[in-house]
Amino acid sequence: MTIESEDDVWLPVRECPDHYEVNRLGQIRNSGGYHRSFTGRIRKPRFDKKGYVIYVISINSKFRLRYAHRLVADAFLGPIPEDMQVNHKDGDKGNPSLDNLEIVTNG
Repeated sequence: MTIESEDDVWLPVRECPDHYEVNRLGQIRNSGGYHRSFTGRIRKPRFDKKGYVIYVISINSKFRLRYAHRLVADAFLGPIPEDMQVNHKDGDKGNPSLDNLEIVTNG
């Protein structure tokens, strides 16, 4: 019998739930959809100029950049209101893990 850790929990990415999943560490994987042969494959993270972890994902057949911290917060904490932002508690923009994120007011 295998016991899953909390890091092994994968939730759908709200923008494209049939194609991508995200875990608590900020990893994204393919969950089917466009290319079933890639199902389960963890996507390669990239970093933007400010140090945020980003992913290139396909939404409605168009490639889009998405921030890992926002995908994690949206999946595990719920939708992010327009007047709120996702804060990295430790100040490390390269750490998109759920334990490091909180939704706060702008400003």
